[in-house]
Amino acid sequence: MVNKLSFKIEPEEYTFKNKDENSSDIDTRRYGCITLLIDGKGLFDEYSIDMEEFVKSLSTSGAYYIVTCECGIPECTGIHRGIAVTHNTDKIEWQLTQPIKTSFTFSYQDYIKSVEELLVTLVDNNLDSDLGCNSYNLEFHSSALSKLRSYKN
Repeated sequence: MVNKLSFKIEPEEYTFKNKDENSSDIDTRRYGCITLLIDGKGLFDEYSIDMEEFVKSLSTSGAYYIVTCECGIPECTGIHRGIAVTHNTDKIEWQLTQPIKTSFTFSYQDYIKSVEELLVTLVDNNLDSDLGCNSYNLEFHSSALSKLRSYKN
């Protein structure tokens, strides 16, 4: 069975005061809260998606902490093993032992297309993706999009 990867993005705005107590500067940032969907279901709703790990997993097989705690430390949520990502000629496979034990198989082309659509949406809407202390900004997303497009060629 081939699984379908997709994403839901909910834009949010955060307004915060400059850290300098003497400053009256207020900064507003737009974030895209990303929910990873597999076959239309949000299996990891209570977890965060680490975009840097996710982007790394696009080019090379290995273990990646794609699903993590919102603070960026997977161990906080009891995740001690990354998702085993395997690249084959026409598919990408995920083997998970935590937070749930399961596996998924994605069409390589559909997988790359889904991630590209996510990155394009983040870039076009000037949305950062937030992961606690690790905030990924427009520059990160643009760079990731360029790398992704090089994988397609």
